[in-house]
Amino acid sequence: INSLKKAAFHEIASVIHWCIIALSIVALFQFWFDLSWFPAAAAPGSTFGNRNFFAEFIAASIPFSLWMLLRKQSFISTLWSSISVGIIILALMSTGARAALIATMVGIGATAAIYSVNRHRATVFNTGSTLIVGLVTPIVLIGALGWIPSLNESILDEHRGNSAIERTINRLNSLSKDVTYEDGSSFGIRMVAWEASIKMIQAHPFIGVGAGAWNANLPVYTPSIYDTDIEYVWHAHNEPLQFIAEYGVIAWVALFALLYLLTSAAGQAYVKMRKHDTEAVSEGTHQGIFTLSITLMGITSLSGLPLHAPAANYLLALSIAMLLIFHGIRPPITNAKALKFIPIAASIVVLIFSIAISVQAFRADSIFLRGYNILAALAKHPNPDKIHSSQLKNIALSNLKTSLEIYPDQGNFTGGAANYLGELGEHENVIWINDLM
Repeated sequence: INSLKKAAFHEIASVIHWCIIALSIVALFQFWFDLSWFPAAAAPGSTFGNRNFFAEFIAASIPFSLWMLLRKQSFISTLWSSISVGIIILALMSTGARAALIATMVGIGATAAIYSVNRHRATVFNTGSTLIVGLVTPIVLIGALGWIPSLNESILDEHRGNSAIERTINRLNSLSKDVTYEDGSSFGIRMVAWEASIKMIQAHPFIGVGAGAWNANLPVYTPSIYDTDIEYVWHAHNEPLQFIAEYGVIAWVALFALLYLLTSAAGQAYVKMRKHDTEAVSEGTHQGIFTLSITLMGITSLSGLPLHAPAANYLLALSIAMLLIFHGIRPPITNAKALKFIPIAASIVVLIFSIAISVQAFRADSIFLRGYNILAALAKHPNPDKIHSSQLKNIALSNLKTSLEIYPDQGNFTGGAANYLGELGEHENVIWINDLM
């Protein structure tokens, strides 16, 4: 709020748009060519390490890219924007993440609604042949590249579709099949987690079970039949439920405050877009885009984990701050020149530390996931060559130890690595990891 302005919308949207283009290109190279620069536990995860985290971030960011496509601009700029939007949607399709795909479809429909209610759309958005080119180009690009088969073995082993289009069709069709909702399926395990969350809320309605304590309390609230599977359920896969279960009344207050902010922002945006004033129409459009972004993140949060990814948290904080600014909330302004340099200096220091920490975090995550993926492959597909298997295990253990020396907590993956080591008979190393946890 201190550093942002209403007029900064174009810059914010541009940065988000180009950011997700870069992420999408990495994801597509992982999908098509098995790019290994950024190891992922579930490919294609781009730089997120997991395709669901990546897809959920794309879904929440897509309104900004759609605005970049539809906004008033030259024919050439529209063409480039439309190509980039096609790349982003194609990367999302390659993940096959159902919640993110559904949220994106909602986002496209809502953006079309924002366009339709704009009284002065000709001064804010593209029209005529430029608009047609902008809308047709992504469809043509997806149709041309969407059938390129994947060369990523881990993706092919899933048998969910070898191309982005095939993967999307299969994953969305699976929503109509009974097997998707059976006990023991991915959705079935999530249902167990949701029921456990509700029981936690009932048992601790006021103060919750404690911040970050959902997983530690999970076994108490799950049927014994799931004892063998529940160790793989590390989060509720429903952000509001986990938030309320951990924080109690505080979470209820925060969620209702966010809901109030979203509904009031949506109402204000609609009123502004229906005015005859071009500036008000433009401001209402921008306000509507931020509101839509948070809403789409809310959709994915009902069965996913968007708030467990740092980038999504930053996007949420940014969107909330901008909505508060549109709502008229501003910090007091001082005219003292000396005081203006304090936040700038502090920001530079924080930026330097953030870069250093980010580099170390990237090293730790990347090295750990390399070792993790080796262990996963050995556990799922035992190698008959014992000497080669022993060499691979040593490489994996070396990677794990190097990573955990940088940062001794890889969250969910730490326990997963322990599970694979147990399957491979490395009991001493299982104890070592458990001691770290």
